[in-house]
Amino acid sequence: MFRFIHAADLHLGNSGPSTSGFSKQWADLIYKATTTAFSNLIDKAIELNVDFVILAGDVLDTANPNLNSQLDLFAGLNKLSRAGIQVFMAGGNHDPLDLKKAQTTLPEGVHLFGERAETIPFVKGGVTLAEITGISFPVAKVSDDLSRQLVPGTKGFQIAVLHSNVKGAGKKENYAPSKLEYLTQSGFDYWALGHVHTRAVLSEKPHVVYPGTTQGTHVNETGEKGCYLVEVENDSVSLQFIPTSAYTWEKLELEAPKTLNELTELLEGLDELASGAKKVYRLKLTGMTPLYETLITDLKDLEERFKEGKHYVLESVELDILPDVDLEEVKLEESLPGEFLREAERLMALGVSSELKEQLAPLYDRLGGILDDLDEEEVKSIINGSIALGIELFWRGESR
Repeated sequence: MFRFIHAADLHLGNSGPSTSGFSKQWADLIYKATTTAFSNLIDKAIELNVDFVILAGDVLDTANPNLNSQLDLFAGLNKLSRAGIQVFMAGGNHDPLDLKKAQTTLPEGVHLFGERAETIPFVKGGVTLAEITGISFPVAKVSDDLSRQLVPGTKGFQIAVLHSNVKGAGKKENYAPSKLEYLTQSGFDYWALGHVHTRAVLSEKPHVVYPGTTQGTHVNETGEKGCYLVEVENDSVSLQFIPTSAYTWEKLELEAPKTLNELTELLEGLDELASGAKKVYRLKLTGMTPLYETLITDLKDLEERFKEGKHYVLESVELDILPDVDLEEVKLEESLPGEFLREAERLMALGVSSELKEQLAPLYDRLGGILDDLDEEEVKSIINGSIALGIELFWRGESR
C-alpha cells in the first residue's frame, strides 16, 4: 500500500482580487492566500505521512515569477524533502520550462519533468510499487496533445502526470488538448492532471482526475478548494478530498429586503452565514422591493458600510431588482408598459436565440475577441435589468 497527494494549479504569486477598502487583516489574508494554501498542503502531506506529492503544473502563477513566490515554493519543497516525501512536478502553461527563475538546485527527492516524457520509479522497501511518467510544457503555448508522448512503464501502479485540457472538461483554451477516450485506453492506472480549476473525476477505471486549484482567486472559483489524497492498495484506488483554502469565494443570491430593518438584518447576518469560515462574497439582491430607488441610488454607500465582518468581506453587491409594482397586472394592460413587459417575457422564454444573436452581432463583430458568448443566466439578468430600468422610467413618466 502507498499513498500520495495529487495537487495542481497552486498559482503561487497570484495575489487574488483587489483589496481596496479592506482592512489590513483581510488584505493580508487574501494577498498571501495561495502561499497559505500551499503551506496547508505541505502540512497535511507530512501529517498523513504520504509517500510522495504530485504537482501537475501551474505551481507558479507566471512565467516571470517574483522572488517571493520562488522562495515560498522552495521553502515548501525543502520542507517535504526533509520529511522524506518525494515530489514529482510538471510545468504547465503558467510555469513552462522556459520561465525566468532564479538559479537554484532542486532539493533531494524533488523531480521536475522535462520537455520529453520520462518515467521515474517509486521504490518502497526495495520494491517498485509505482512508476510515475510525466512531461512539462517547454513553452507557455503548447497546442500538441502531449498525452500521446506518455507511455506506461512495466512495474507496479502506473501514474501519468500532465497539465492538459481534456476535451469537454470545462475549459475552452487549446492548451495541450487531450481526449478522455485516449487517456482511458492508454494503459495508465491514474492520470494526475492539472489545468482545470474545478476538481473532477472524469473516469474511475482507470482514474482520470483533476484536483482543481488549491486556492480560488476570483469569483468564478467558488467553494472549497484543495487537493486529493490518493491511496493505492492491491490496485484498488481511493480518493479523499483535502481542503487547503485560506478563504473561499461564494456567490450569494438573496431576496431583496422590503424595509430598512430587513436590509440591516440581512447584511448583519452575513457573518452567521459564513459559519466561522473565511468567505469572500459576491452578493446579488433579487426581486421586487419598495427600496428599489434607494438601493440603486445608494449602492456604493451600502457596500462601504457592510464591506467586511469578522468572517466575511464583500467583493461586490449586484442588484437584480425591480420596483414594487404588480407586473402581472401591468402585463395584461393594453398600454406601452404592458407591451414592453410582454416583449421582455417573450425574449426571456427564447433565451440565447438566433434573434438575440442577430441583435448582438454588430457588438461581437467589434469586440468578439474579448467577449464570451452569453449563457442563459446572463441573458436572464440582462433582461431583468432592462425590465427594472423600463418600469422605473415608465413610472417616473420619463421617456428616452
